[in-house]
Amino acid sequence: SRRQRQMCIRDRNDDKWGFIDFDLSECSVRIYDPCYAASAILSESFELDNPDKLKKWIEIFREIMYGYDAVAKLTESEKEAIPYVLLANQFIATSWFCLLYTSDAADD
Repeated sequence: SRRQRQMCIRDRNDDKWGFIDFDLSECSVRIYDPCYAASAILSESFELDNPDKLKKWIEIFREIMYGYDAVAKLTESEKEAIPYVLLANQFIATSWFCLLYTSDAADD
C-alpha cells in the first residue's frame, strides 16, 4: 500500500527559543521526521562500548514512535517501514559526511 506523505521539516533544531526553520523541508513519508529525530539523538549519544547508552536510545526511540502514533495514528505499513526509513536516513547522513570530510581533506 502507498504510504501517506506530508511536509517534513528534516531539521532537529536545538534553538532555545523553539524556532523551526524550514530550509531543509520537503514532501516525504509521514514517519520521516520522527525517524530523523531518533537518528539525530542516536548520533549525538552513541558510544561504541557503552551498551547502557544504546539501551537508553532504544527506549527514547520507542517513546518517540509511541508518542507520534498516539497523536497521528500510524498505519501498519508505516510501522513496518520505520526501520527502513531510519536506516535510509543514516545512509544519507553517512554519505553526506563522507563527501564533506573527503572534500575538506582534499582542500588541505
